[in-house]
Amino acid sequence: MHRPTFRQFQIFAAVARHCNFTRAAEELFLTQSSVSSQIKQLTDAIGHALLEQKGKTITLTSTGSRVLDLCDELDNAWGKFEVDMAKLTDPDSGDVTISCVNTTQYFFPRILGNFCKRYPRINVSFKVFNRQQVMERIMNNRDDFYIMDYISEELDVKAVPFVDNPLVIIAHPEHPLATEKNIALEKLEKETLLVRETGSGTRRETDMFFSTYNINIPSRMELGSSEAIKQGVLGGLGIGVLSQYAAALELQLGILIKLDVQGFPMLRKWNIAYPSWREITPAVRTFLDFLKNDGRAIAIQTLGEEQAVVSSVKKALNKKAPA
Repeated sequence: MHRPTFRQFQIFAAVARHCNFTRAAEELFLTQSSVSSQIKQLTDAIGHALLEQKGKTITLTSTGSRVLDLCDELDNAWGKFEVDMAKLTDPDSGDVTISCVNTTQYFFPRILGNFCKRYPRINVSFKVFNRQQVMERIMNNRDDFYIMDYISEELDVKAVPFVDNPLVIIAHPEHPLATEKNIALEKLEKETLLVRETGSGTRRETDMFFSTYNINIPSRMELGSSEAIKQGVLGGLGIGVLSQYAAALELQLGILIKLDVQGFPMLRKWNIAYPSWREITPAVRTFLDFLKNDGRAIAIQTLGEEQAVVSSVKKALNKKAPA
């Protein structure tokens, strides 16, 4: 049988709504004979009667009722398709998917919050992974954007630096080096260094830095997250290298300190990466422009907000302290 056309379903739906060929023809700006012809062709294509007529009264057969349900499904699907197509041309609406490495969770949600307030009709999906998982998602073309520090040359992406990522050496406030200034790198060779897992961006940068200056720190403990390193340092296991964003609150509270070591902070960059060959929709372009223009300021402001949190906590504790 010949497959029915979308137009025939539209005409049938109009006839079914009005139960009248003349009114359906008026709604569709067609002649009554054209409507009747299209309904006949649809009936022939399906092979079952769709309408029953007794005098001037038109009713649906059981098959006609099922076809009307199909018409509603087709109309809804077409409406959704039109909305999706509109999103591809509207810079203020659409979908954006982002995968980020773990450390970005300390500042990137603030950027997203500001973006979503400005562009409430753009739906953003934000997920956090380790570096290896993000690289796999890049190679499998899973997302619109990827936020990470080091970008491997083997990845077919464009990378745009947008936020400084200072790496600092953190220690317990009672560590023997806590009060020293301009600490020579050689002094670290006697310390236990808590490091991220092999493959992380922070670990890569740390290893390259110490290798460049021929610094060998034999005592190392590998931990799988920034939180684990902070807890290890607090527990007296050793010193650690972290993004300042990851330790901002603890540093402001004074429960961790930055050691004044030569060559630190080690300044690196967070990058926005996106496939060089992938089509950029207007919504994705809007997000990219927002990161370039506002992302850095909001990230820096995050560190200031941590300081404000500390001030609020201290004020609250002072009010509760006994006279």
